[in-house]
Amino acid sequence: MSLKPKEDYIKIGFCTDNINEILSLAESHYGLDTRREDGFHSSHKDTRAALLQFNWALEDRNEAEPIYLLYRDLLEPVLNKLKNKYNYSNFSTWKIVIAELEPNGHIGAHKDTHLSFDLTHRCHWILKTNKDVVFKVGDSTLPTEAGAIYEINNTERDHEVFNGGSESRIHVIIDCYNNV
Repeated sequence: MSLKPKEDYIKIGFCTDNINEILSLAESHYGLDTRREDGFHSSHKDTRAALLQFNWALEDRNEAEPIYLLYRDLLEPVLNKLKNKYNYSNFSTWKIVIAELEPNGHIGAHKDTHLSFDLTHRCHWILKTNKDVVFKVGDSTLPTEAGAIYEINNTERDHEVFNGGSESRIHVIIDCYNNV
């Protein structure tokens, strides 16, 4: 059974806590682990990522990457908002990635097809954006405002991003679930 919203996306809330600290810290962690870029080839060719937690298979141990400890306290306010939204007794995260889309970059239209995506909520916390970013999910265009938190329907809807601006677009992508 999919956990995805019936809509293309839903707004979870808003959080500006620690954005500048995360942006500053992430700059030194992009590209240290390229599993995301390497695994999705053309879709993510214009991106850089800092992998804080990244599990490929359902049987993977659900452990954070060593650099997660540097971000744990900074992410706590947004993780608490997600925990409160879903009201899970054992809120857990499957993936946490800080993803940067370069200026004039594009993430091509795609649906996420791995089984783990059906078992998690795919949430985007917008850290940095610009007026020329277009984030399409299904037939909708996601509003892009720094601090906004959205869940997108990433398995049933095509989604893609164009960054037509001269500055990077940076999101924290969080896959979360009830670990019971």
